[in-house]
Amino acid sequence: MKKSTLLIVFLLLVGRSGCGQNAEPPVQMSEFDLATRVRWVLPPNWTLEQHNQQLIISRKDPVRSHGCIGLDLGWFRHRESLYAFIDKWGTDVNYKIRLRLGPRVDMIQHAQLTESNSKILVTKGTILPQREFYESEALHSYDPSYRQVPDYYDKDSSVYVESNLHPWDCIFPDAVARECQSVLSGLDLVFSRYPGIGSLTAQSWLGE
Repeated sequence: MKKSTLLIVFLLLVGRSGCGQNAEPPVQMSEFDLATRVRWVLPPNWTLEQHNQQLIISRKDPVRSHGCIGLDLGWFRHRESLYAFIDKWGTDVNYKIRLRLGPRVDMIQHAQLTESNSKILVTKGTILPQREFYESEALHSYDPSYRQVPDYYDKDSSVYVESNLHPWDCIFPDAVARECQSVLSGLDLVFSRYPGIGSLTAQSWLGE
């Protein structure tokens, strides 16, 4: 009888322990896991740093950036004028992409936030205060109703993508812009993208 009683008690304890383990909430993807998955899509001339639930992806060599709103369309035919403009007014930037890790935003909530943001009007006169990083919809952020939405999701987490290039700035030359864009596009191979939002870009004014 005693052995039978001990066996029953043991089985009850094992069962309780198993139920407790199944009841634990899912663990969010760590920044180490995020870094491991992102690192393999980076070209050799890019670096990756991780800290405070975020990753900073940086191009080792600076890029040349310049404003790309209101430029003379005739510069498509007369490239020397464009090159002179960029040489005079362009700036060298240490191009960076930031990935921020956060709690998973479900599809319904994401769609509601995206719909709300789409109602905010953006024009060429929209002023965006200078800041360190910009998301794809940063120009909408002047409106108090704006809420930043994540770009990607994983099983238990959402990922917000930003860069330090102003939304109305372009990268020169075109080959460097394509390289930066390839890094941004490579994230599609790592995560699942939320539907209905614009992608962050590293654009060239020539668009070649």
